[in-house]
Amino acid sequence: MIVDGRQAPVVPGVSILDAARGAGVAIPVLCHHPALPPDGSCRMCLVEIDGRPGLHPACVVPAESALGWLVPEATVEVHPRDAARLGVADDARVRLHSRRGTVTARARLTPGISEGTVFMPFHFVEAAANELTHAAVDPVAKIPEYKVCAVALEADDRA
Repeated sequence: MIVDGRQAPVVPGVSILDAARGAGVAIPVLCHHPALPPDGSCRMCLVEIDGRPGLHPACVVPAESALGWLVPEATVEVHPRDAARLGVADDARVRLHSRRGTVTARARLTPGISEGTVFMPFHFVEAAANELTHAAVDPVAKIPEYKVCAVALEADDRA
């Protein structure tokens, strides 16, 4: 597999995170610790995988799944049971509302996200997650801070 232009050996059963580290590529993590079983709950180590929609936690996905894939538009990860309750299909357009704003994105159903929780990358201009939270940035690095907020998700019938 190629990670940031570096060849990383793919060993069956080894995670993308460990394969990348073996190639000298650092993938940021928050919840991962070698003494604990990986669960991907912090969503800090998300990577793109060839042929698989959405972003995937590198700490729990086997390296043999990784070939490098680009995400073409804004997505929000939703647990399949939450999606079923809300009448939302995989790849359907959805609206997310918070007390600060509304954005639309494509739903990516994945059991890798906890029920009652959604995850949305903040870097898509057309669906800026900062519209749902606030625009605070680190005063030195000028990058957005890690953000969490309550949202309501619903199908976007205009899609």
